[in-house]
Amino acid sequence: MNKFVVILCCLVVAVAGGAASVHAADWSAVFNPDGTVRDLQGGIDAVFLEDKVSDNLGLDMSVRFPAFKPTVANGAVMREHDLGNGYVFAKKDDSGNLQIYTGVERFNSTADTYVEFEFYQDPVGVKTGVPWPIYGDRRANDVLVRVDFVGGQISSAAFKRWDGSAYQTIVTVAADGGNECRGANYQACAGSPPMPPLLDETWDAAGVPVTIAQPDAFVEIGFNVSVLLGSNVEFSSLQVKTPQDIILDGFRHLGWWASRAKL
Repeated sequence: MNKFVVILCCLVVAVAGGAASVHAADWSAVFNPDGTVRDLQGGIDAVFLEDKVSDNLGLDMSVRFPAFKPTVANGAVMREHDLGNGYVFAKKDDSGNLQIYTGVERFNSTADTYVEFEFYQDPVGVKTGVPWPIYGDRRANDVLVRVDFVGGQISSAAFKRWDGSAYQTIVTVAADGGNECRGANYQACAGSPPMPPLLDETWDAAGVPVTIAQPDAFVEIGFNVSVLLGSNVEFSSLQVKTPQDIILDGFRHLGWWASRAKL
């Protein structure tokens, strides 16, 4: 499987309590090559997300089947929708506002697609069985960030808040030069991984070994939680989704990020 995370390419400017540029950490200093945390480099926490790429050849055990009751199953994922490894990184600005960065490896493609990063306050995961049903509910102030790709480039990024019945857009920003979407308290950007991901042996659905290309792109977002939502909301789970692929993780650390951001 891929064993390294992508590097943040951009910055977020925190304006609450005074403008200050918040630069990305050195991810090779934060993470070891196997995805374990080496050093937080002044952040609150860092969590590695492991996911195997398929490239429409190998067997992916986290294929998304969006339906009335969303499920996760085994299958192959087309290149433009395929997700690799990713990360979550939390830090606080000089005013104590919580900032969250998250990103994921993917493949370069000229096809249209999207990547969604959805943060939940309640636990969200899968139950037993194949396919695996997804359980968990949304709460007010859950966050969804949708990054749309047109012709292989970012066209826009929308930052949304769940109001109790639907997601309402807080801000939508267009790409700058087809690559980056940024504002005072949010950002989305795309680029090339700074180093090749490490891949384990992969099999197809028949159990035959196949050679899978390495992810050669990444997309990432960041936002100031307190400024975007009005308070430092405590999240417990994350889904990263495309039309065909999904990463689900429940973080034992996310629940105390908000309280630590006040320290």
